[in-house]
Amino acid sequence: MKKNKRSRGLTGKHAKELRMDMGLTQKELGQLLGRNASNISRFERGITQSKALENAYRRAERLFDAKIQLMYDLKMLEPEVRER
Repeated sequence: MKKNKRSRGLTGKHAKELRMDMGLTQKELGQLLGRNASNISRFERGITQSKALENAYRRAERLFDAKIQLMYDLKMLEPEVRER
């Protein structure tokens, strides 16, 4: 019997972890995503489900990852810049 490999959406727990990893409050993330803090809170607690909000979290995660990568790359270049 074949199992249905339906992709699961972003869980509230993971959404909260992402937000906290980014160092943002619910209010700050809400402002960035065009939502209010209560929308963020309900989503993170699993009270509401929103594909649009889930997609916004994913975009924020990609931006955060890109920022971290850029910071790492700049840090790695720092010794070369000092030597010039």
